[in-house]
Amino acid sequence: MILSTLTSLLDMSATETGSGSHGLVMKHILALASSNPQLFKEAVGHMAPEVRAKLETCVRNSVMQMQQTMQRQQQDHIGGSKAYEKEPTIQLKTNFGGF
Repeated sequence: MILSTLTSLLDMSATETGSGSHGLVMKHILALASSNPQLFKEAVGHMAPEVRAKLETCVRNSVMQMQQTMQRQQQDHIGGSKAYEKEPTIQLKTNFGGF
């Protein structure tokens, strides 16, 4: 019952998962799905086909956007750490090799 209500609150035209009520509803739906997958599948199976299609589309879009965001963050992190892999450009005037 709550899953149908949450699905009715989803905005199919939302371009970003985290935007407004759509993002909040998606977080709750994904939390329900991950907390008990078997019951979630059973509840989705009892939904009307058009409501189920809306839910599936929104969940797929949300997961895809989250994966893209994670990939961008990883690429940014990798790109940022490459700057630290360079050899030092400062040359010391004193040789500390004898210590």
